Amino acid sequence: MSEYPDLNYGIIRALGLALDARDPLTRHHSDRVARYTIALGFRLGLGTDNNRLENLIAAAFLHDIGILGVPDGVIQKEGGFLGHEMQLMREHAVIGERLLDGSGMPLLANWVRHHHERVDGTGYPDGLAGEAIPFESRLIAVVESLEAMTAARYDRQRHGSALDELESHKGTQFDPDITEALLDMIVSQGLDEVPYDSELTALIKESRLHDPEWVLSRSAARRRQLTSVMDVEVVDAGADA
Repeated sequence: MSEYPDLNYGIIRALGLALDARDPLTRHHSDRVARYTIALGFRLGLGTDNNRLENLIAAAFLHDIGILGVPDGVIQKEGGFLGHEMQLMREHAVIGERLLDGSGMPLLANWVRHHHERVDGTGYPDGLAGEAIPFESRLIAVVESLEAMTAARYDRQRHGSALDELESHKGTQFDPDITEALLDMIVSQGLDEVPYDSELTALIKESRLHDPEWVLSRSAARRRQLTSVMDVEVVDAGADA
């Protein structure tokens, strides 16, 4: 018997629809993160416990559900964030935890809370380091960052390829073993090739209110200038004074 709980697919679908209604770009991002997570989860041997894999995919799909509690003025802002806006954006990890815990999914809540921690201890919200960060949170962190590096909706200065950036942050921002497995999958073009269908993957496909092409066509109006793998540029309000 698995130590991982059965999922309430109705609640997960409702949360996915709510996120799509609030911010379809984030919803599209979540789809891709969940898809990459399936492939990487299999590579790391998590496919031997179906309940664990399903819980991981659900957490990846809902990792940004806390965006529901972030003000529209922050979510929809173009360009860099002011310091207080960055703090509001970072609250999404804690808001997501509260939403999932209140929905009867405490395990997913814990993984979502910690998906912006860094293995060197400089992440948020709790500054956890190394193996103190849940394994699933460490996996989601590196997969989410890959999606952010390669997504069309972001306009960011690049310091190399996605491979270079993942490699340069391995062991500081990202878990080195998980990152190495992801790099191998990128090089071997195995990231999208894992056949896996479940009630959860079908549900994710059905929880979309907006056509992905519409999402992508609107992305040019929502560009964000990223200065690190995970965070948006913080603007100095007094710089132009």
